[in-house]
Amino acid sequence: MKFSFGQDKKKAEDKREVVRRGEFLVRVRESGTLRSFIEVDVRSNVEGEIVDILVDEGQKVEVDQALLRIDEKQILEQKKQAEANLNARKAELERAQLRITITEKQQESGLAQAHNSVLKAKATLDSFVATTQQRTTEAESLVATTNNSLDQDNIALKQAEIALGQAKLTLERAKSTVESANISYETAESEHERNKELYDKQLISKKALEDSQRQLIIAKTQYDTALKEVESQKETIKSQDENLNARQKAIESRQTTLELNQKNVETLKQSLKAQRKQYVAELEDAQTRLQQIQETIEEEKELTIHSRVSAQASLIQAESQLKSQEERHEWTTVKAPMAGTITRLIVEEGEIITSGRSSFSRGEAIMRIADLDQMIVRTQINQVEIGKIVEEQRAEITVDSYPGSVFPGRVSEISPSRDAARSSKSKFCNHF
Repeated sequence: MKFSFGQDKKKAEDKREVVRRGEFLVRVRESGTLRSFIEVDVRSNVEGEIVDILVDEGQKVEVDQALLRIDEKQILEQKKQAEANLNARKAELERAQLRITITEKQQESGLAQAHNSVLKAKATLDSFVATTQQRTTEAESLVATTNNSLDQDNIALKQAEIALGQAKLTLERAKSTVESANISYETAESEHERNKELYDKQLISKKALEDSQRQLIIAKTQYDTALKEVESQKETIKSQDENLNARQKAIESRQTTLELNQKNVETLKQSLKAQRKQYVAELEDAQTRLQQIQETIEEEKELTIHSRVSAQASLIQAESQLKSQEERHEWTTVKAPMAGTITRLIVEEGEIITSGRSSFSRGEAIMRIADLDQMIVRTQINQVEIGKIVEEQRAEITVDSYPGSVFPGRVSEISPSRDAARSSKSKFCNHF
Protein backbone atom coordinates (compact mmCIF):
# COMPACT_ATOMS: atom_id res chain seq x y z
CA MET A 1 0.00 0.00 0.00
CA LYS A 2 1.29 3.44 -0.90
CA PHE A 3 0.61 6.73 1.00
CA SER A 4 1.01 10.35 -0.30
CA PHE A 5 1.22 13.55 1.76
CA GLY A 6 0.95 17.23 0.72
CA GLN A 7 -0.91 16.47 -2.56
CA ASP A 8 -4.37 17.23 -3.73
CA LYS A 9 -6.94 15.00 -2.08
CA LYS A 10 -8.52 14.13 -5.37
CA LYS A 11 -5.29 13.03 -6.91
CA ALA A 12 -4.47 10.99 -3.83
CA GLU A 13 -7.71 9.04 -4.21
CA ASP A 14 -7.00 8.11 -7.84
CA LYS A 15 -4.90 5.00 -6.84
CA ARG A 16 -6.22 2.51 -4.37
CA GLU A 17 -5.13 -0.98 -3.19
CA VAL A 18 -6.90 -3.65 -1.15
CA VAL A 19 -5.24 -4.42 2.19
CA ARG A 20 -4.95 -8.16 2.89
CA ARG A 21 -3.51 -10.26 5.75
CA GLY A 22 -0.83 -12.80 4.90
CA GLU A 23 2.83 -13.88 5.23
CA PHE A 24 5.36 -11.15 4.41
CA LEU A 25 8.27 -12.71 2.52
CA VAL A 26 11.68 -11.16 2.02
CA ARG A 27 14.04 -13.06 -0.28
CA VAL A 28 17.83 -12.89 -0.19
CA ARG A 29 19.60 -14.31 -3.24
CA GLU A 30 23.29 -15.28 -3.14
CA SER A 31 25.55 -17.78 -4.92
CA GLY A 32 27.66 -20.29 -3.03
CA THR A 33 29.60 -23.54 -3.27
CA LEU A 34 28.04 -26.99 -3.02
CA ARG A 35 29.92 -29.70 -1.13
CA SER A 36 29.22 -32.87 0.81
CA PHE A 37 28.32 -32.50 4.46
CA ILE A 38 30.71 -35.28 5.53
CA GLU A 39 33.93 -36.13 3.69
CA VAL A 40 37.06 -37.88 4.91
CA ASP A 41 40.61 -37.88 3.59
CA VAL A 42 41.84 -41.47 3.87
CA ARG A 43 45.42 -41.94 5.09
CA SER A 44 47.45 -45.05 5.75
CA ASN A 45 48.48 -46.04 9.27
CA VAL A 46 51.67 -47.63 7.90
CA GLU A 47 54.24 -46.71 5.29
CA GLY A 48 55.14 -48.83 2.27
CA GLU A 49 54.57 -49.57 -1.41
CA ILE A 50 51.03 -49.88 -2.75
CA VAL A 51 50.70 -53.31 -4.36
CA ASP A 52 46.98 -53.39 -5.13
CA ILE A 53 44.22 -50.75 -5.42
CA LEU A 54 40.81 -52.39 -5.00
CA VAL A 55 38.46 -49.47 -5.82
CA ASP A 56 37.97 -46.84 -8.54
CA GLU A 57 37.17 -43.15 -8.39
CA GLY A 58 33.39 -42.62 -8.23
CA GLN A 59 32.78 -46.07 -6.71
CA LYS A 60 30.52 -46.42 -3.66
CA VAL A 61 32.04 -48.20 -0.67
CA GLU A 62 30.81 -49.49 2.67
CA VAL A 63 32.33 -49.12 6.13
CA ASP A 64 35.47 -51.33 6.58
CA GLN A 65 35.53 -52.23 2.89
CA ALA A 66 39.10 -52.92 1.69
CA LEU A 67 40.39 -50.01 -0.41
CA LEU A 68 44.01 -50.93 -1.15
CA ARG A 69 46.84 -53.14 0.05
CA ILE A 70 50.38 -52.20 1.02
CA ASP A 71 53.44 -54.45 0.68
CA GLU A 72 53.60 -56.43 3.94
CA LYS A 73 57.06 -58.04 3.68
CA GLN A 74 58.93 -55.57 5.88
CA ILE A 75 56.17 -55.48 8.48
CA LEU A 76 56.04 -59.29 8.57
CA GLU A 77 59.78 -59.32 9.22
CA GLN A 78 59.32 -56.83 12.07
CA LYS A 79 56.54 -59.03 13.41
CA LYS A 80 58.89 -62.05 13.40
CA GLN A 81 61.49 -60.02 15.27
CA ALA A 82 58.85 -59.02 17.84
CA GLU A 83 57.87 -62.68 18.25
CA ALA A 84 61.52 -63.65 18.75
CA ASN A 85 61.92 -60.85 21.27
CA LEU A 86 58.83 -62.07 23.11
CA ASN A 87 60.26 -65.60 23.30
CA ALA A 88 63.53 -64.19 24.62
CA ARG A 89 61.68 -62.22 27.30
CA LYS A 90 59.78 -65.38 28.30
CA ALA A 91 63.09 -67.21 28.64
CA GLU A 92 64.42 -64.31 30.70
CA LEU A 93 61.42 -64.55 33.03
CA GLU A 94 62.00 -68.28 33.40
CA ARG A 95 65.65 -67.63 34.23
CA ALA A 96 64.62 -65.06 36.83
CA GLN A 97 62.25 -67.59 38.39
CA LEU A 98 65.02 -70.18 38.35
CA ARG A 99 67.37 -67.72 40.04
CA ILE A 100 64.76 -67.30 42.78
CA THR A 101 64.68 -71.07 43.25
CA ILE A 102 68.48 -71.28 43.33
CA THR A 103 68.67 -68.39 45.80
CA GLU A 104 66.14 -70.10 48.03
CA LYS A 105 68.22 -73.27 47.98
CA GLN A 106 71.37 -71.29 48.75
CA GLN A 107 69.58 -69.61 51.61
CA GLU A 108 68.37 -72.95 52.88
CA SER A 109 71.94 -74.19 52.70
CA GLY A 110 73.29 -71.20 54.62
CA LEU A 111 70.50 -71.45 57.13
CA ALA A 112 71.15 -75.16 57.57
CA GLN A 113 74.83 -74.45 58.15
CA ALA A 114 73.94 -71.83 60.75
CA HIS A 115 71.54 -74.24 62.40
CA ASN A 116 74.24 -76.89 62.38
CA SER A 117 76.64 -74.44 63.99
CA VAL A 118 74.14 -73.84 66.78
CA LEU A 119 73.61 -77.55 67.23
CA LYS A 120 77.35 -78.09 67.23
CA ALA A 121 77.90 -75.52 69.96
CA LYS A 122 75.14 -77.00 72.05
CA ALA A 123 76.50 -80.52 71.62
CA THR A 124 79.99 -79.34 72.55
CA LEU A 125 78.68 -77.67 75.67
CA ASP A 126 76.75 -80.72 76.74
CA SER A 127 79.69 -83.09 76.15
CA PHE A 128 82.09 -80.88 78.05
CA VAL A 129 79.84 -80.79 81.09
CA ALA A 130 79.23 -84.56 80.99
CA THR A 131 82.75 -85.95 81.07
CA THR A 132 86.27 -85.22 82.10
CA GLN A 133 88.52 -82.66 80.44
CA GLN A 134 90.45 -85.27 78.49
CA ARG A 135 87.48 -87.27 77.38
CA THR A 136 85.57 -84.09 76.74
CA THR A 137 88.38 -82.80 74.58
CA GLU A 138 88.56 -86.05 72.64
CA ALA A 139 84.80 -86.21 72.29
CA GLU A 140 84.58 -82.59 71.22
CA SER A 141 87.30 -83.13 68.68
CA LEU A 142 85.52 -86.14 67.28
CA VAL A 143 82.17 -84.37 67.21
CA ALA A 144 83.70 -81.30 65.65
CA THR A 145 85.45 -83.37 63.00
CA THR A 146 82.32 -85.31 62.22
CA ASN A 147 80.17 -82.18 62.24
CA ASN A 148 82.61 -80.32 60.04
CA SER A 149 82.66 -83.23 57.66
CA LEU A 150 78.89 -83.24 57.69
CA ASP A 151 78.90 -79.49 57.06
CA GLN A 152 81.29 -80.02 54.18
CA ASP A 153 79.09 -82.82 52.89
CA ASN A 154 76.04 -80.59 53.20
CA ILE A 155 77.90 -77.81 51.45
CA ALA A 156 79.01 -80.25 48.78
CA LEU A 157 75.41 -81.44 48.46
CA LYS A 158 74.10 -77.91 48.10
CA GLN A 159 76.86 -77.14 45.65
CA ALA A 160 75.89 -80.24 43.69
CA GLU A 161 72.27 -79.06 43.74
CA ILE A 162 73.37 -75.60 42.65
CA ALA A 163 75.56 -77.11 39.94
CA LEU A 164 72.61 -79.19 38.77
CA GLY A 165 70.42 -76.09 38.72
CA GLN A 166 73.05 -74.16 36.84
CA ALA A 167 73.43 -77.03 34.38
CA LYS A 168 69.66 -76.96 33.79
CA LEU A 169 69.80 -73.19 33.37
CA THR A 170 72.65 -73.62 30.90
CA LEU A 171 70.55 -76.22 29.09
CA GLU A 172 67.68 -73.72 28.82
CA ARG A 173 70.08 -71.12 27.49
CA ALA A 174 71.45 -73.66 25.02
CA LYS A 175 67.89 -74.39 23.88
CA SER A 176 67.28 -70.65 23.48
CA THR A 177 70.51 -70.49 21.47
CA VAL A 178 69.21 -73.32 19.26
CA GLU A 179 65.98 -71.40 18.66
CA SER A 180 67.89 -68.21 17.89
CA ALA A 181 70.33 -70.09 15.62
CA ASN A 182 67.41 -71.81 13.89
CA ILE A 183 65.77 -68.43 13.22
CA SER A 184 69.07 -67.09 11.87
CA TYR A 185 69.46 -70.21 9.73
CA GLU A 186 65.94 -69.93 8.32
CA THR A 187 66.46 -66.22 7.68
CA ALA A 188 69.77 -66.89 5.90
CA GLU A 189 68.17 -69.68 3.90
CA SER A 190 65.29 -67.43 2.88
CA GLU A 191 67.72 -64.65 1.97
CA HIS A 192 69.81 -67.06 -0.13
CA GLU A 193 66.75 -68.38 -1.98
CA ARG A 194 65.68 -64.82 -2.70
CA ASN A 195 69.18 -63.93 -3.95
CA LYS A 196 69.16 -67.01 -6.20
CA GLU A 197 65.95 -65.76 -7.78
CA LEU A 198 67.39 -62.28 -8.14
CA TYR A 199 70.63 -63.70 -9.60
CA ASP A 200 68.65 -65.81 -12.09
CA LYS A 201 66.95 -62.59 -13.14
CA GLN A 202 70.38 -60.90 -13.32
CA LEU A 203 69.33 -58.33 -10.70
CA ILE A 204 72.30 -58.95 -8.37
CA SER A 205 75.94 -59.91 -8.80
CA LYS A 206 77.38 -63.38 -8.39
CA LYS A 207 79.36 -62.10 -5.40
CA ALA A 208 76.16 -61.12 -3.61
CA LEU A 209 74.81 -64.63 -4.24
CA GLU A 210 78.04 -66.18 -2.93
CA ASP A 211 77.93 -63.92 0.14
CA SER A 212 74.41 -65.07 0.98
CA GLN A 213 75.46 -68.70 0.46
CA ARG A 214 78.40 -68.16 2.81
CA GLN A 215 76.08 -66.62 5.40
CA LEU A 216 73.79 -69.66 5.02
CA ILE A 217 76.70 -72.04 5.68
CA ILE A 218 77.75 -70.03 8.74
CA ALA A 219 74.19 -70.02 10.11
CA LYS A 220 73.90 -73.80 9.51
CA THR A 221 77.20 -74.40 11.33
CA GLN A 222 76.07 -72.27 14.27
CA TYR A 223 72.76 -74.13 14.39
CA ASP A 224 74.49 -77.56 14.41
CA THR A 225 76.93 -76.38 17.08
CA ALA A 226 74.02 -75.20 19.24
CA LEU A 227 72.34 -78.62 18.90
CA LYS A 228 75.54 -80.36 20.00
CA GLU A 229 75.79 -78.03 22.97
CA VAL A 230 72.28 -79.05 24.05
CA GLU A 231 73.19 -82.75 23.91
CA SER A 232 76.42 -82.12 25.81
CA GLN A 233 74.57 -80.24 28.51
CA LYS A 234 72.11 -83.10 28.88
CA GLU A 235 75.03 -85.44 29.62
CA THR A 236 76.33 -82.94 32.16
CA ILE A 237 72.96 -82.92 33.93
CA LYS A 238 73.00 -86.72 34.04
CA SER A 239 76.46 -86.66 35.63
CA GLN A 240 75.35 -84.03 38.17
CA ASP A 241 72.37 -86.22 39.13
CA GLU A 242 74.70 -89.15 39.85
CA ASN A 243 77.00 -86.91 41.88
CA LEU A 244 74.03 -85.60 43.86
CA ASN A 245 72.91 -89.13 44.77
CA ALA A 246 76.42 -90.02 45.96
CA ARG A 247 76.53 -86.90 48.16
CA GLN A 248 73.19 -87.75 49.73
CA LYS A 249 74.37 -91.26 50.66
CA ALA A 250 77.57 -89.82 52.18
CA ILE A 251 75.53 -87.37 54.28
CA GLU A 252 73.29 -90.16 55.59
CA SER A 253 76.36 -92.10 56.70
CA ARG A 254 77.90 -88.98 58.23
CA GLN A 255 74.72 -88.13 60.08
CA THR A 256 74.63 -91.59 61.63
CA THR A 257 78.23 -91.17 62.81
CA LEU A 258 77.46 -87.71 64.16
CA GLU A 259 74.51 -88.97 66.17
CA LEU A 260 76.72 -91.62 67.81
CA ASN A 261 79.38 -89.08 68.70
CA GLN A 262 76.83 -86.68 70.13
CA LYS A 263 75.49 -89.40 72.42
CA ASN A 264 79.03 -89.99 73.63
CA VAL A 265 79.43 -86.29 74.36
CA GLU A 266 76.19 -86.23 76.32
CA THR A 267 77.52 -88.93 78.68
CA LEU A 268 80.37 -86.60 79.60
CA LYS A 269 78.45 -83.40 80.25
CA GLN A 270 78.45 -83.90 84.12
CA SER A 271 82.25 -83.75 84.49
CA LEU A 272 83.28 -80.15 83.79
CA LYS A 273 80.59 -77.75 84.94
CA ALA A 274 83.25 -75.07 85.69
CA GLN A 275 83.71 -74.22 82.02
CA ARG A 276 80.05 -74.24 81.23
CA LYS A 277 79.94 -70.46 80.75
CA GLN A 278 82.49 -70.60 77.93
CA TYR A 279 80.44 -73.04 75.91
CA VAL A 280 77.28 -71.13 76.67
CA ALA A 281 78.93 -68.07 75.14
CA GLU A 282 79.85 -70.09 72.02
CA LEU A 283 76.29 -71.22 71.73
CA GLU A 284 75.00 -67.68 71.99
CA ASP A 285 77.47 -66.59 69.27
CA ALA A 286 76.21 -69.30 66.93
CA GLN A 287 72.65 -68.26 67.64
CA THR A 288 73.56 -64.65 66.86
CA ARG A 289 75.02 -65.70 63.49
CA LEU A 290 71.91 -67.71 62.79
CA GLN A 291 69.73 -64.70 63.57
CA GLN A 292 71.82 -62.51 61.27
CA ILE A 293 71.37 -65.02 58.45
CA GLN A 294 67.64 -65.14 59.04
CA GLU A 295 67.43 -61.33 58.93
CA THR A 296 69.25 -61.14 55.57
CA ILE A 297 67.17 -63.85 53.93
CA GLU A 298 64.24 -61.51 53.18
CA GLU A 299 66.55 -58.87 51.69
CA GLU A 300 68.12 -61.42 49.35
CA LYS A 301 64.67 -62.64 48.38
CA GLU A 302 63.63 -59.07 47.57
CA LEU A 303 66.58 -58.71 45.21
CA THR A 304 65.65 -61.84 43.27
CA ILE A 305 61.99 -60.82 43.25
CA HIS A 306 62.97 -57.44 41.77
CA SER A 307 64.77 -59.31 38.97
CA ARG A 308 61.62 -61.29 38.30
CA VAL A 309 59.45 -58.15 38.30
CA SER A 310 61.87 -56.54 35.83
CA ALA A 311 61.67 -59.64 33.63
CA GLN A 312 57.86 -59.56 33.82
CA ALA A 313 57.88 -55.88 32.80
CA SER A 314 60.14 -56.72 29.85
CA LEU A 315 57.76 -59.52 28.89
CA ILE A 316 54.77 -57.16 29.00
CA GLN A 317 56.69 -54.67 26.85
CA ALA A 318 57.57 -57.40 24.36
CA GLU A 319 53.91 -58.52 24.23
CA SER A 320 52.91 -54.91 23.60
CA GLN A 321 55.47 -54.62 20.79
CA LEU A 322 54.19 -57.83 19.20
CA LYS A 323 50.60 -56.58 19.45
CA SER A 324 51.68 -53.32 17.83
CA GLN A 325 53.33 -55.20 14.95
CA GLU A 326 50.23 -57.36 14.53
CA GLU A 327 48.13 -54.19 14.29
CA ARG A 328 50.58 -52.75 11.74
CA HIS A 329 50.22 -55.94 9.71
CA GLU A 330 46.43 -55.57 9.77
CA TRP A 331 46.84 -51.95 8.67
CA THR A 332 48.56 -53.05 5.43
CA THR A 333 45.00 -53.41 4.16
CA VAL A 334 43.52 -49.89 4.16
CA LYS A 335 39.77 -49.99 4.86
CA ALA A 336 37.03 -47.42 4.42
CA PRO A 337 36.37 -45.43 7.63
CA MET A 338 32.85 -44.57 6.46
CA ALA A 339 30.29 -45.42 3.82
CA GLY A 340 30.19 -43.12 0.84
CA THR A 341 31.55 -42.41 -2.62
CA ILE A 342 35.21 -42.14 -3.60
CA THR A 343 35.40 -38.59 -4.99
CA ARG A 344 39.15 -38.47 -5.38
CA LEU A 345 41.79 -41.18 -5.86
CA ILE A 346 45.25 -39.67 -5.48
CA VAL A 347 47.69 -42.62 -5.57
CA GLU A 348 48.54 -45.40 -8.01
CA GLU A 349 49.91 -48.91 -7.65
CA GLY A 350 53.65 -48.93 -7.02
CA GLU A 351 53.72 -45.61 -5.17
CA ILE A 352 55.46 -45.35 -1.80
CA ILE A 353 53.25 -43.74 0.84
CA THR A 354 54.03 -42.48 4.33
CA SER A 355 52.24 -43.24 7.58
CA GLY A 356 49.46 -40.96 8.78
CA ARG A 357 50.53 -41.72 12.35
CA SER A 358 53.94 -40.08 11.96
CA SER A 359 54.88 -37.69 14.75
CA PHE A 360 56.34 -35.27 12.19
CA SER A 361 53.44 -35.09 9.76
CA ARG A 362 50.02 -36.55 9.16
CA GLY A 363 51.14 -38.13 5.90
CA GLU A 364 49.63 -37.53 2.48
CA ALA A 365 46.01 -38.45 1.79
CA ILE A 366 45.61 -41.39 -0.58
CA MET A 367 41.92 -40.87 -1.44
CA ARG A 368 38.83 -38.99 -0.34
CA ILE A 369 35.44 -40.48 0.60
CA ALA A 370 32.33 -38.28 0.74
CA ASP A 371 28.75 -38.92 1.83
CA LEU A 372 26.84 -37.54 -1.18
CA ASP A 373 23.47 -38.23 0.47
CA GLN A 374 23.95 -35.12 2.64
CA MET A 375 25.13 -31.88 0.99
CA ILE A 376 25.71 -28.33 2.21
CA VAL A 377 25.91 -24.97 0.46
CA ARG A 378 28.39 -22.44 1.84
CA THR A 379 27.80 -18.83 0.76
CA GLN A 380 28.58 -15.26 1.76
CA ILE A 381 25.75 -12.88 2.68
CA ASN A 382 26.07 -9.14 2.27
CA GLN A 383 26.33 -7.36 5.62
CA VAL A 384 23.16 -5.38 4.79
CA GLU A 385 21.16 -8.60 4.41
CA ILE A 386 22.79 -10.72 7.14
CA GLY A 387 20.40 -9.39 9.80
CA LYS A 388 17.52 -11.09 7.98
CA ILE A 389 19.10 -14.53 8.31
CA VAL A 390 18.58 -16.76 11.38
CA GLU A 391 19.41 -20.40 12.09
CA GLU A 392 16.84 -23.05 11.12
CA GLN A 393 15.43 -20.60 8.55
CA ARG A 394 13.99 -22.17 5.41
CA ALA A 395 16.09 -21.97 2.25
CA GLU A 396 15.56 -22.84 -1.41
CA ILE A 397 18.58 -24.15 -3.33
CA THR A 398 19.04 -24.47 -7.08
CA VAL A 399 21.93 -26.25 -8.76
CA ASP A 400 23.17 -25.61 -12.31
CA SER A 401 23.38 -29.34 -12.99
CA TYR A 402 19.64 -29.69 -12.20
CA PRO A 403 18.00 -26.74 -14.01
CA GLY A 404 14.45 -26.03 -12.95
CA SER A 405 14.77 -28.07 -9.75
CA VAL A 406 14.48 -26.43 -6.35
CA PHE A 407 15.80 -28.29 -3.29
CA PRO A 408 14.49 -27.41 0.19
CA GLY A 409 17.07 -26.71 2.88
CA ARG A 410 17.60 -24.91 6.15
CA VAL A 411 20.16 -22.55 7.64
CA SER A 412 22.33 -24.71 9.89
CA GLU A 413 25.05 -22.26 10.89
CA ILE A 414 25.88 -18.55 10.68
CA SER A 415 29.53 -17.62 11.12
CA PRO A 416 31.07 -14.11 11.02
CA SER A 417 33.53 -13.31 8.23
CA ARG A 418 36.67 -11.17 8.50
CA ASP A 419 36.23 -9.90 4.97
CA ALA A 420 35.88 -6.36 6.34
CA ALA A 421 33.68 -4.28 4.11
CA ARG A 422 31.71 -6.84 2.20
CA SER A 423 29.79 -9.53 3.93
CA SER A 424 29.24 -12.11 6.59
CA LYS A 425 29.20 -15.84 5.94
CA SER A 426 26.21 -18.13 6.23
CA LYS A 427 25.96 -21.85 5.82
CA PHE A 428 22.97 -23.65 4.30
CA CYS A 429 22.44 -27.35 4.71
CA ASN A 430 20.26 -29.42 2.36
CA HIS A 431 19.49 -33.13 2.35
CA PHE A 432 19.02 -34.33 -1.21
